[in-house]
Amino acid sequence: MSLKNDRDSSIHDLFATYSLGSLPNSPFSDEVVLNLTSRVKSRLANLVKDLEDKKVIFSVIYSFPVYVSVCSLLGVPHK
Repeated sequence: MSLKNDRDSSIHDLFATYSLGSLPNSPFSDEVVLNLTSRVKSRLANLVKDLEDKKVIFSVIYSFPVYVSVCSLLGVPHK
């Protein structure tokens, strides 16, 4: 298999696996590959940002003062 066919196949797999949208017909031109690569990078950056936002929320929710406040409101004993 040629490198371009291998590249196009990898792009198809990425788009299918991560539901990144539709693709133009293969073989892809170099310009199309750059565009598709940018779409993948953008989607990955958004996923990383979402994950980091969730980590911040998780750390705030489970910080001790918030935990004590929530337990007090719910009438749950805390240690």
